[in-house]
Amino acid sequence: MALPQIATESYTCTLPSTGEEIQYRPFRVGEQRLLLMANESGEEKEMFNALIKVLETCTENVKNVKKLSTFDLEYLFLQIRSKSVGETVEFETKCTEEDCDESIKVEFDLSTIEPEAGEGHNKVIQLTDSIGLQMKYLDIDFVLEEAGGSSDVEFSFKAITESIEVIYDGDEVFKVADETKEEVQRFLDSLSDTHLKEINKFIDTTPKLRKTIEWECPNGHANKNVFEGLNDFFGLGSSTSL
Repeated sequence: MALPQIATESYTCTLPSTGEEIQYRPFRVGEQRLLLMANESGEEKEMFNALIKVLETCTENVKNVKKLSTFDLEYLFLQIRSKSVGETVEFETKCTEEDCDESIKVEFDLSTIEPEAGEGHNKVIQLTDSIGLQMKYLDIDFVLEEAGGSSDVEFSFKAITESIEVIYDGDEVFKVADETKEEVQRFLDSLSDTHLKEINKFIDTTPKLRKTIEWECPNGHANKNVFEGLNDFFGLGSSTSL
């Protein structure tokens, strides 16, 4: 006789980058164990790989998890975590004032965290009066594939190429994916240093999950904790409370 199966409630959230509605369910024990093991490793690549596996099983209508942007992936993780373990996170933090040993327990609501873009972020970059670029966000597959195997310079130039979705010149529109590598490289080689800085600005100001917590220790010292990105949010709370 087959053992009974416990039904799991389904939820929805909206992807920050596209506005697409995603259906998901909370973690199960096996998935939570995978996340805990990745958290203990302390390796960002292990954390991302664990998140990919969990999101592949916990979401219903994501065509390819690896094609999500990093901040979409992190956002989905927080949504699932909040329904699996609870929306409120509590942690203990120490006063940063010199010679003050006071600590305090601080809590905040995960549901209040939204991706924030850097100052001046724009997906459209105007290079000349007629020529411009429509940009796209780097997906997690590219980041995991290239970050570990390329030098910083190589990764930077590959990221620039990968981030350009469309090149337009007046009324003419060119999808980069439809062009040859040689043509794309010829276009990139024609750019000035100022143009490259504008493209890098788009990459550097890509939205990130960010939460700032301000608090005062028992001795009256003002403190501030800033949580940003996967490493900070992945292990919030104790190692057993993902």
